[in-house]
Amino acid sequence: AIAGWLQPELLDPASWGDWLSDPGPLAWAALLALQCLAAVLMIPSLPMVVASAVLFPEHPGWVWLLALSGVVFSALLIHRNAAWMGLDHGWHRVPGGGRARRWLFDHGSPALCLWCMTPFLPSDLGCYVAAASKMPLKRYLPAVVLGESVLCGSVILGVGWVL
Repeated sequence: AIAGWLQPELLDPASWGDWLSDPGPLAWAALLALQCLAAVLMIPSLPMVVASAVLFPEHPGWVWLLALSGVVFSALLIHRNAAWMGLDHGWHRVPGGGRARRWLFDHGSPALCLWCMTPFLPSDLGCYVAAASKMPLKRYLPAVVLGESVLCGSVILGVGWVL
């Protein structure tokens, strides 16, 4: 209400339509910020990719690039702060947890890649589990990027095909 009183054009649907038809750099910056903070705020990134593809159908490459930039930033943030968040504790309390941790550490890249390609599995959860297993960054990041590239590209192309 206060924003509408201070900026009456915010209440005008025509101004929203104009803004969406020519978003400008502020919209792209806001989208990038949301994509980067999605993992920290526990916001699913796939609905944001769908919304971005719907809002900006004429720029699928930029939508894909921003989505992947957010994924890389989030994945690095998760991997870097796994110990600080306490994700590396508790494996010994779960029956078979030590074996699972070793398996993920040694062979988890293909599983993480497939996890990130699956639309109905939260990829952030896969990143948290992989980071908790202390998967090396040189195997962790390519798996996440490849999986998310395929998923985001498929979603963006699918939305473009439907529209």
